[in-house]
Amino acid sequence: MAGLCEGDNEPAGSLKAICRNWGHILEISEDNREVIDKVVQQQVSKLSLKINLEDLISMLKLISSAFDKVQRHNCTISESVSMRKELMKN
Repeated sequence: MAGLCEGDNEPAGSLKAICRNWGHILEISEDNREVIDKVVQQQVSKLSLKINLEDLISMLKLISSAFDKVQRHNCTISESVSMRKELMKN
């Protein structure tokens, strides 16, 4: 398994790496269940945790994209307000 965050330079990069490696993390947890804390093992085996993580990544992508647009030199106040309203919908 390559470095967990290798090549991920965006804000959600490490979270994306965790999702990409979820199968490995689950396998390690199962193979070492005797020595891994039961709470950790339960969390890793919950599919809902991975789904929530994927949802968080989607939200972070939207926020990151909005920041990129707002930080441009030619971004107007109305564009900024429009992006904020769009983010608030999600």
